[in-house]
Amino acid sequence: MKITDGISFAIPSDDVKKFLAKADQYKQEKLTLNKSRPPYIGIMSLTLTPNIAAQLRSRPEIINLDIDHGLFVAEVKRGSPACQAGIKKYDVIMKMDNFDLNDYEDLIRAIKDKQMVKCTVRREGKDLEIYVKPRYPTD
Repeated sequence: MKITDGISFAIPSDDVKKFLAKADQYKQEKLTLNKSRPPYIGIMSLTLTPNIAAQLRSRPEIINLDIDHGLFVAEVKRGSPACQAGIKKYDVIMKMDNFDLNDYEDLIRAIKDKQMVKCTVRREGKDLEIYVKPRYPTD
């Protein structure tokens, strides 16, 4: 695998099958929150696995990635709840309100019907507690 300016990954077909099965389940549930869309915090994330963590560790801009679970923050939308709370690119969100995050669906469930969530974040080898106020999309 060649890594260029972006981050490239090979995803095992079993992982894709699991993802598609979860996506179908998620689509059928549709997160009925009395809103047409679920709340958000404004991040683009990657589910951290041992294989992905190993590949990320080879990137010079990623410092002290010493865990292999949680949500790796690839981007933080400017002005978003995550940005306002202090979540940064390359952070790993490990927990929300003491609930382990294993994938993005866990994040959606964790912020459902919440005014504020406590995030346990790993940044450069240190654990931080950051409080985020989820909000609903306006457009």
